[in-house]
Amino acid sequence: MQPLNPAGAGNPEPETDWFNYQYINGEAKMATLYNVIFEGKVAPGKDLESVKKAMIKLLKMDSQGIDRIFSGQPISLKTGVNAGTAEKYQKAIEAAGAVCKVEPMAER
Repeated sequence: MQPLNPAGAGNPEPETDWFNYQYINGEAKMATLYNVIFEGKVAPGKDLESVKKAMIKLLKMDSQGIDRIFSGQPISLKTGVNAGTAEKYQKAIEAAGAVCKVEPMAER
């Protein structure tokens, strides 16, 4: 039985993580991956304590973990995700009343 996506003809090696590739004009290209970064900021007009409670529920963290991510230091809440997943996280965090940003991962 042959592998589903054999190497060659512009395909990456079979062991490669196929979810991180896009096919553009028949060529396999590494998809851009993103990090969801949080710096402890609360959206204007939102109460810090209510945002922390919402983030505890969203991220399934305890209060000590939430205090750490609200320290003001940039923290990656999610790393190496595709654009759709990063956007989903950003919308959920914003719905909780917090502010985050999505940045492309640095190339290795």
